[in-house]
Amino acid sequence: MGSNLRTVFSKPINRPIDGVIKADDERHLRDEIEEYVLTNEITKNLSKFLEAYNSASGPTGVWISGFFGSGKSHLLKILSLVLEGRIIDGVSAADLLLTKCDHDAMLKGALQKASKTPSTSILFNIDQKAPTVTKTEVDALLVVFQIVFDEMCGYFGKHAHIAQFERDLDRRNQLHLFRDAYEKVAGQSWDLGREVAALEQSNISKAFATITGDQDVPGDILGKYRADYQLSIEGFANQVKAYIDEQEPGFRLNFFVDEVGQYVADNVKLMTNLQTIAESLLTKCGGRSWIIVTAQQDLQAVLGELPTNKQNDFSKIKGRFPLSVSLNSKNVAEVIQKRLLAKTDDAAKEIGALYQREVNNLGTLFRFADGSVGLSQFKDEGHFIDSYPFVPYQYDLFEESIKGLSRHGAFQGRYSSVGERSMLAVFQEVAVEIADLSVGEIASFDRMFDGLRSALTSEAMRSIQLGERNLGNALAVRVLKALFLVKYVDQFKASLTNISILMRERFDQNSAELRKSVEEALALLEQQSYVQRQGEFYDFLTDEEKDVEKEIKNVEIDQTEILKALDELLFDGILGQSKIAHAISGHAYPFAKNIDGTPIGLDRELKIKLVTPFSAGDSSEAEILSSSATSDALVVWLADDARFVSDLSQYERTKKYIKQNQSGAGDTTKDKIIIEKGEQNRRRRRDLSARANELVGDARLFVRGSEVSVGTSNAKARLEEGFQVLIDKVFVSLKILKGQSYSEADIAKYAVPESDDLVSGMTEAEQDVFNFAQTNKSRGINTPVSAVIEHFEKGPYGWPYAAILCQVAMLVGRGKLDATLDSNVLSGASLTASLKNRNSQKQVLLSPQADYSASDIRWLKDFYGEFFGKPLSTNDAKSAGEAAGSAFRDLYSMTEHLQFRSQGYPFHQQVTDALAVLQAAVGKPYGWYLKDLKHAADKLLDMKEQVLDPIAKFIDSPQREIFDSAETFLNQRRSDLGGEEVALARKIESVLTDPGCFRGGGIQSLKAILDDLKSRVGQRLKEAQAASASELTELKVGIQGMDGFQSLDTAEGAHIETEFQRAIERVHAARTVAEARDIPRRFRETDYAKLLVLVSRANRPGVEDPPGKFENDLVNLSKLAVKSKPMLSNEADVDEYVGALRDSLLVAIKSGKKIVL
Repeated sequence: MGSNLRTVFSKPINRPIDGVIKADDERHLRDEIEEYVLTNEITKNLSKFLEAYNSASGPTGVWISGFFGSGKSHLLKILSLVLEGRIIDGVSAADLLLTKCDHDAMLKGALQKASKTPSTSILFNIDQKAPTVTKTEVDALLVVFQIVFDEMCGYFGKHAHIAQFERDLDRRNQLHLFRDAYEKVAGQSWDLGREVAALEQSNISKAFATITGDQDVPGDILGKYRADYQLSIEGFANQVKAYIDEQEPGFRLNFFVDEVGQYVADNVKLMTNLQTIAESLLTKCGGRSWIIVTAQQDLQAVLGELPTNKQNDFSKIKGRFPLSVSLNSKNVAEVIQKRLLAKTDDAAKEIGALYQREVNNLGTLFRFADGSVGLSQFKDEGHFIDSYPFVPYQYDLFEESIKGLSRHGAFQGRYSSVGERSMLAVFQEVAVEIADLSVGEIASFDRMFDGLRSALTSEAMRSIQLGERNLGNALAVRVLKALFLVKYVDQFKASLTNISILMRERFDQNSAELRKSVEEALALLEQQSYVQRQGEFYDFLTDEEKDVEKEIKNVEIDQTEILKALDELLFDGILGQSKIAHAISGHAYPFAKNIDGTPIGLDRELKIKLVTPFSAGDSSEAEILSSSATSDALVVWLADDARFVSDLSQYERTKKYIKQNQSGAGDTTKDKIIIEKGEQNRRRRRDLSARANELVGDARLFVRGSEVSVGTSNAKARLEEGFQVLIDKVFVSLKILKGQSYSEADIAKYAVPESDDLVSGMTEAEQDVFNFAQTNKSRGINTPVSAVIEHFEKGPYGWPYAAILCQVAMLVGRGKLDATLDSNVLSGASLTASLKNRNSQKQVLLSPQADYSASDIRWLKDFYGEFFGKPLSTNDAKSAGEAAGSAFRDLYSMTEHLQFRSQGYPFHQQVTDALAVLQAAVGKPYGWYLKDLKHAADKLLDMKEQVLDPIAKFIDSPQREIFDSAETFLNQRRSDLGGEEVALARKIESVLTDPGCFRGGGIQSLKAILDDLKSRVGQRLKEAQAASASELTELKVGIQGMDGFQSLDTAEGAHIETEFQRAIERVHAARTVAEARDIPRRFRETDYAKLLVLVSRANRPGVEDPPGKFENDLVNLSKLAVKSKPMLSNEADVDEYVGALRDSLLVAIKSGKKIVL
């Protein structure tokens, strides 16, 4: 057995070591310096600081940072003692420290120089000095600086206005006089009196009057000071400068402020104050006043926690504290090893031998796995001796543990983030606990908990204390403590492997037994809700978390919820599709889902049945083989996995609990825990998904009573390959399609096959479809397309939908099957459209094609050639019949167009009658043209030869133009006809009304008659135009002979000439005799009357008629009312008419009218 651990240390392991150095504690100053360890890191930083300090140039701020118990307060205190040259027990503090610098001559020289510079150190913990000042006050930080400065000067720091009163007296060299005078008046010392200054107003005023000789001193002189006192950073800096100036040359006044970073980090105004104080002291004092501060974080981290918009505002503070000293776990580890764990020479040899025995195992024993951050290992034998009985990872991990616990308020104290125990103190306590163990044993990580126990809040301790009382399992309690320590260390993954490393107590401890014991302890802790498991990782539960965890475990979930979750994980999560493509045919087959005997969703012919860990023990291999033998299913038998069952159940419980309890506000502790539970559950879901893939990847597959061997562990590929086997086993006739791929776009191609396909034999697939229709016909059963689809989509065929339709299209296209819809035969485009239309598939009937003789086909070909004037080349009955039907449809369409064009012609009814005859031969089944067309053949041939062909020829010939021209001429010029012209017109009309006008030479004779009539009517029109032009000329001559014509100016004369010319031009442009004759009359009634007015006015110069008067006085001769007989038959009638006309003319003249002849 090795030595007792207590004997291996060079100094007593249980000697008093104050792990937390306090700024105001001066009881153990010598011990604190002598125990201080100048680590390599501190040596480097201290040299940099002393170089700046000795040069007395540049910024005068130092920022010392480090986590809880890292030694930053110790370093701050050492510096304050050394720089002011404090004498401790008759020895200079600098001399005590210099003994530790023999290894570094430059550091030793710099330290000696700094210690000889006259200075005073003001060391204080800012939180202790500001018990009554709230951080929300603008000048909170300045108040503390003013207090400690006043106290250093010997003034009353508690009340700045009293200190100012003392300072003013001191400047006048009256403070000592005032003290004596007050003591005589009050009967007590001034130091006691100023504590209760409010009660000593009278005595204070009397003492002041005594030393000044002024009897008019106010009764409350300190009240006046209080009212007038104003605190400012500039005033403070001026006071510091004044003090320094009063000291010996080169004197410095240095402020050492402990935990200032914690004080200002969350307050923008306080940080601004700190920056301004440092800046003002530098400006006013010129490097003779330094500020050295400590903080839990480095300066960059402090600034980084500020809002982005504030970070730039405080970038200057970096310039005020350019010297940064950061103490990390490496530095602390070195302190612990040198100050606490230093070994005797004999012990070093013994521990070195232990290292040699275990060196090959150390890397394995303490290698953290499962994605955990890499932590320190033993570097070499020297490192092993220095650190033993602690393992290097413990320094880093414990540091992160303290940081995490601090962030989450686990420590007691004014600031919950400040731990009361240093790492040194904790490691000493652990070392003392294991001091009676033997060399070879080590400190397990859980022991660190007891070193922190006294600093933890009662809330943080509650679960541990409960476990200590109730678990009844020492290892479980230890594991619980370790999990508590690493709860907030995000980089550490608390897996079974890693927790086992934390629990190791000996190098030679059996790893398998340790792992098993830890696993059992974790199971107990999880079962009793001390911890929760998320996949492979474990997490300590706080009291609030434990309550929530218990509530979650009490949530009831039913089988439906589990099945839905399994469906999402195993089907949706792995396959992510409802169909699987067959590798050979390319067709994607839908499948029904079944989980542990329960169907999920729609039923399908093919199925995938999952046997999951939730049905573990319900089925044996023999039962699965037996059930799969008669099933069209791929059976997937997943291995038993109790953890999968537990985690999935927990996932569903948690999901349900969160849905029922989450408020969304996140204001209370419970709300925050529920939010975290949600995040944990999302991680659990990802873990379940990964494990579901592993389960399926390792699952056994069965099809039709045999186990299927699949050469992949990829879950999705494994299911797809197993499904291929199922398809081939169930759809044994799928191979008939020979792997050919079909699409609905191919239907049109197969519905109109190539000529070679018409004479080739049926394929095996076509033969099966034909036989199906043939069998149905023999049984008297109709075969709709939908029945074919239903039959061949199922086993043993399993043909793709498009493949079935293409087989039908090929059989119909090649004349093997007939397809009808509402008794109409389908082919080509109509067949394609109907096959694609799912609504039509139930109405489209299929039947084997009837047989037709060669004579039937030959007759149809002869008729076709004679009737349509072109040959029919095919010898296939169906093709011939369909060609005839198509030709009749085309002819019927042409005849409809001819009927439209023949409207208005005397033969229109004959075209209509012919259309009715054709109607009977359109839209018939192809067999009708082979058998029944013969009965209507003669009628059709006659109709086409005697009616359709000649009328069609007439419509598109010049004869129709002659017909149209004659009809138009008669309609337009009938009023011009007279005498012989009327007789000619009757001859034309007889042709235009003849229903047979399109036959014979009727139209040629019509043209001769029409030309003669046009000539005669043209001559008559010329004569009428000449007479009307002559009449207009006479009117013009008459108006030119009027008296006033010569008085017209040139323009007016030209206007009259133009109007007559236009009228004559209209006569020559007239198209009919009546139009030519009517133009002079209309001219007289309109334009001629206006011209007469124009000439008449010219004959009466200087006479102004009212507007429109002269025009109203004109009246046309034809407009006069003359009473007479309708007809003049004799001389007496003439005399009577002339008399009546004369009377009418005289009446008009007498009434002032003028007659236009």
